[in-house]
Amino acid sequence: MTASGHQEPRRFVTGATGAPQKPAAVAAPDDRKLETCKLNDVDPQAWLADVLARLRDHPASRIFEMLPRNWKAARLAIAT
Repeated sequence: MTASGHQEPRRFVTGATGAPQKPAAVAAPDDRKLETCKLNDVDPQAWLADVLARLRDHPASRIFEMLPRNWKAARLAIAT
């Protein structure tokens, strides 16, 4: 905290444990999401591009629709 009682902004990105992470760990894609794409026969690049394009306007209450398995089902429903 500063002398005026305000909290200073964090200078490091922290992980789930609150420990600082290395910049490479922050910038690297999350392997679990990419593996989930592969397990659900989803093109990881297409999924990530679509999710990033729609994320800003997508309601938080429906974020589960962005999961690879649900994303694939929605794409198949649109195609038919």
